Parts: sequence; structure tokens; C-alpha cells
Amino acid sequence: STDGRSDDVLERTSKVSDRMWLYVIKSQSESAPTHILYRHYVASEKSGTENDIIQSLAEVSPFLTGTGTLSGIREEAGNQVYITYTGPVVSLSHKASYEYRGEQITVNLNYRLN
Repeated sequence: STDGRSDDVLERTSKVSDRMWLYVIKSQSESAPTHILYRHYVASEKSGTENDIIQSLAEVSPFLTGTGTLSGIREEAGNQVYITYTGPVVSLSHKASYEYRGEQITVNLNYRLN
């Protein structure tokens, strides 16, 4: 494929809070098959097939892209989200936004990088 995302796999789905879910998409680089990249998203709960979920996440930016492991994520008061991540980071954001029941949610992302 030309978009390079045909090999995307929904690697992980987990509930962070009533209004927030973590989605992790795994992709292998076509140029370097051993190079596996993980894209991390927060969003409201999504339904549908794995492909439906991957398609809907393709419309937003991941908050964290890297080759390591996200070992912890929790939401606390004041829209603060705490993330523990180990390994190489390609890119990360300090804010993420998504829609929950018609309301726009913006959270602040705080990282502990190991």
C-alpha cells in the first residue's frame, strides 16, 4: 500500500476512566520490518471492528509515538493524565483532545520516562 499503514494492528485497548480509553496501534516499518512503532491515543470508548477503530484513530494525532512500552496511565482531577513510559520516544505531546458525549475534552499529559 502507498499509505504505509496497511499493516496497522490494534495492539491494546484499555479503560483509563469512565470517559477515557487508551488505544495503542502497532505498525511495522516496510523499509525495516524489525522496526516496530507504537502509536498511543486517548479517546472515548470506540465500538466497531478493529479496522473501524484504526480508521477513526487515523483522523487524530497520537499523543505518543515510540518503540518502547507504556506501562502506566491514570487520569486524575483537573484533567491531569499521568503516563509511565519506558524506551525510545519518537514524538510526544503534552496535551490531547477528544470528544466525549458531545463535549470536547482536553487533558494535560504528564510523563515519567524511563
